[in-house]
Amino acid sequence: LLALDSLGVAGRTGPCAPCVALSGIASVRAVVGDSSGARIAAKRLTELRPGSPGAWVAYGTALSSNGSTDEALIAFHRGHELLGDSTLDVFSARALVRARRYDQAEALARPFLGSRSDLDARDILSTVDRERGEYRASATMLDLPEFEGLQLVRASSLAASGNIATAARVFRSRFFNPGRISAGGSKIGARTGDEARAFAWEHALEADAIWEHADT
Repeated sequence: LLALDSLGVAGRTGPCAPCVALSGIASVRAVVGDSSGARIAAKRLTELRPGSPGAWVAYGTALSSNGSTDEALIAFHRGHELLGDSTLDVFSARALVRARRYDQAEALARPFLGSRSDLDARDILSTVDRERGEYRASATMLDLPEFEGLQLVRASSLAASGNIATAARVFRSRFFNPGRISAGGSKIGARTGDEARAFAWEHALEADAIWEHADT
């Protein structure tokens, strides 16, 4: 069915249901470890929509997950050209992190600090710091209240740097507490199951961080 739908939209512009499907297929295949299948699906997407920046992002991401970093960078650059600005450099930076090319990743991400891609930049730069063993710097990079979604990473870095007391406070003060969940204020998800898993995961991370420094 996907192949038949693709025949009807090849070479055209406008809505493209098969494009959404192919992008999703590529993502799911990458998650389950089928990197070859992810690459094939994403490549088909670029053939179906060669003028779409998103298609090239999907293809570059699939190539990156397969370890083909240089090919991924070429795909991201193609998307960059089509989009007409540099926002896709954050995808290139992530690919470079996966390839352990940290200096290059940092050079690409740092100019985005303070831009509309500030969150992506801080995520990438804090990851680079963590990979270099610079946990205090990693935590500092994420020390902004508006980045709630990255506070578990910050807390983990604080714990790794030896700042256990602050790490514990961060773990306990963010989204995951019974008061917020019962009040309907959780930003993790609307479903109770999602909130319960997030609540449990936060506590598991906290326990892992403090067990060497606290009452086991």
